[in-house]
Amino acid sequence: MNSEWQVFRLGEVTSCSSGSTPSKQNPKFWGGDVPWVSAKDMKTFYLYGSEDGITEEALSEGAKIAPKGAVLVLNRGMTLLNDVPVCLLKSDSSFNQDVKAFQSCDPVLASEYLPYLLLGHKSELQSLVDLAGHGTGRLATDLLLALETSLPSPREQKAIAHLLATLDDKIELNRRTNETLEAMAKALFQSWFVDFDPVRAKAEGRPTGLPDEISELFPDSFEDSDLGEIPSGWRVQAVGDVIECVGGSTPSTSETEYWDDGEYFWATPKDLSSLSEPFILDTAKKITEAGVQRISSGVLPAGTVLLSSRAPVGYIAVTTVPLSINQGFIALKSSDLGSSAYLLNWCLSNVQQFKDRASGTTFPEISKAAFRPIPFLVPSKQIMTAFSTKAQVLYDRVVLNMKQSDCLAKSRDALLPKLISGELRIPEAEKLLKQAGV
Repeated sequence: MNSEWQVFRLGEVTSCSSGSTPSKQNPKFWGGDVPWVSAKDMKTFYLYGSEDGITEEALSEGAKIAPKGAVLVLNRGMTLLNDVPVCLLKSDSSFNQDVKAFQSCDPVLASEYLPYLLLGHKSELQSLVDLAGHGTGRLATDLLLALETSLPSPREQKAIAHLLATLDDKIELNRRTNETLEAMAKALFQSWFVDFDPVRAKAEGRPTGLPDEISELFPDSFEDSDLGEIPSGWRVQAVGDVIECVGGSTPSTSETEYWDDGEYFWATPKDLSSLSEPFILDTAKKITEAGVQRISSGVLPAGTVLLSSRAPVGYIAVTTVPLSINQGFIALKSSDLGSSAYLLNWCLSNVQQFKDRASGTTFPEISKAAFRPIPFLVPSKQIMTAFSTKAQVLYDRVVLNMKQSDCLAKSRDALLPKLISGELRIPEAEKLLKQAGV
């Protein structure tokens, strides 16, 4: 560390505020345009919005707003046992009581440097969670504010933030591109297999807007089914009669031969909880060959669609690598009658039905017995192939962008602690990035 760097406690250079949850019993507080951030929204470093929104009336009753540029840190919840999410707000947002909002309150700390300062101290934050305990994980505010950090000059802080932000901007661009690609695949599925647009067009004597070789694959009439009106020649069957649906298990964690130096990916629903795109590239834990032998479904091939069946029901992702799974999933193996692209979109469009079929006293769970009878639309193999070919091109680009973003994030995370400690200076970091092709 340079001798000019000064040591401060976080509480000396930042202001920290806590969020809250407006009354769930008052409908006037919910469904508004004001973003309301909770742990489930904190999946990306740049945070543009939230799943839930509150109203201006909720703000008038005490809900707080953190301005654009504030940094949110999760300080309570199960997520903390594996990670401490840190997010930079890109728009004014409210937030719940499990989140702390930080802002610079001293000129010695450049506001653009603050998110990287906190991100660079994630290992220390994680150790504070371990000390705090409290079962589900808690990061005490007094421990947060007592965290010591060394600060270079504001000028150098801004230079560090600028360098790292170029990486995060590329990651964000990939994420937005992926949103568009996924929306295109979803729209195609909706048009062909939900709204039946090509069939309706042909039935009414209108052009389908599709190339002739694809248009001619669609029938020009409908017939009745258990799902209502469907294209003639297509059929509806129980998903379990068409698609192989399997589960997994957890080999004894006390048997080291199942886990030490594991070489096979092994997924739990937690691996899907932080995904911003529905594709799984890696898992937090690996399992050995001996461990795989203890799981009846063994190693599932890439292209298998995973549906979390409990805690909670409804996480969905496609495997991009062979992996094994624990008991928290129903896995759908792709085939000619249901490609991974088709199964992914079918699952995404039926999440509420999966939740409605779940039961249980401790937590909702959809069993394979409850899942397998769900009606499943089976189009012709030719149309399945045509859809899969088009959708897979989009999804391949999504996965490629995810891998690039993963490399960018790893480069940022490798540089970050060295930059904020002074071990590495800007010219050296730029040289390393250039050598890495970033």
